[in-house]
Amino acid sequence: MNLTRSLSLFFVAVLATFNIHAAILYGVSADSNSVYEIDTETQISTAIGTMPNNGGLLDKGLATSDGEVFYVSGFTPQFQNSVIEFTLDGGVQRTFTAPNGNPPSGLEVVGDTLWMSDIFEIFSLDLVTGATGAGFAPAYGSDLFFGGGLASDGDLIYVTADDLSTPIGGQAGRIVAFNQAGELVSIVNALPVSGSGGLAFADDSLWISAGFAGPQIFQLDPSNGRILDIFNAPERIVGLASVVPEPGGIFVVLVALFAVSSRRRFGSAVAA
Repeated sequence: MNLTRSLSLFFVAVLATFNIHAAILYGVSADSNSVYEIDTETQISTAIGTMPNNGGLLDKGLATSDGEVFYVSGFTPQFQNSVIEFTLDGGVQRTFTAPNGNPPSGLEVVGDTLWMSDIFEIFSLDLVTGATGAGFAPAYGSDLFFGGGLASDGDLIYVTADDLSTPIGGQAGRIVAFNQAGELVSIVNALPVSGSGGLAFADDSLWISAGFAGPQIFQLDPSNGRILDIFNAPERIVGLASVVPEPGGIFVVLVALFAVSSRRRFGSAVAA
C-alpha cells in the first residue's frame, strides 16, 4: 500500500471516530480479478490491485482486517472449499479449509476471528491458532439457504440468505442477524436482490451488492431492510467487505492505520 492510500485510510478512521460519514468498502469483481476500494460518500470505485488468480470462480466471501490483508472464499481444484488469505502485493499468504467441507460463502473479520458461512451454517475461525468454533444455524426452519454474504458491526453477525420456501418470482431475500453466541436476533424479510450478493457493514448501514445480477450496490437500513441509496460499481461486485472495528475498538483501528502510514512513510524516506 502506498503512503497516500495509507494516510487516506487513517483519516477515514479519524472521521469515523468523530461520526463524520466516510465509509470505505472493498469489492472483488465477478468479471475479473480486480479489487476495488469504494468510497460510499462520493460513490467512486478505484481499482487498487488484483486478487491472486485461483483458476476459477469465486464465491461471495470477501473480508479484510485492515485494508491490506484480505480473505476470499473459493471452490476451485487448487483451493478446494477453502478461505484464501492474500495481500495485493504479496499474493497468497495462507489458506484455511472450511470446517465441514462445504464451500465457504460469506466472510467477515472481527479482531482475530474470521466468521464464515456455508450453505447451512455459520462458523468462527481463530486466525492466530487456526482453531474453528462450533457451527450454528437458525432454529426456525430448514428452508434457509446461506448462499450469500456475511457482515458484522463488531457485535452482531448479519448473513444474507434465500428462503427456499418462497415461490420462484417472489421476494426470497432475507437478512438474518445473530449474536456471536449463535442466538437469533432478527430477520429482515425484504431485499432488493436475492440473497446471493456480497454483504458489508459500514456507516451504521448494511451494503449489499447485486452480485452476478448487475453492478448495483445498495445501502440498507439494517433494522428493516429499507433502501437508503443505490449506486453502480464499474463491474459486477461479488464480494463486499469493510474494516470492522472490534467492539469499542475504533481507537485500535486508528492506531493500527497510523502505524501502517508511518511505517510506509519511514520506509520511503530510507529508500530515498
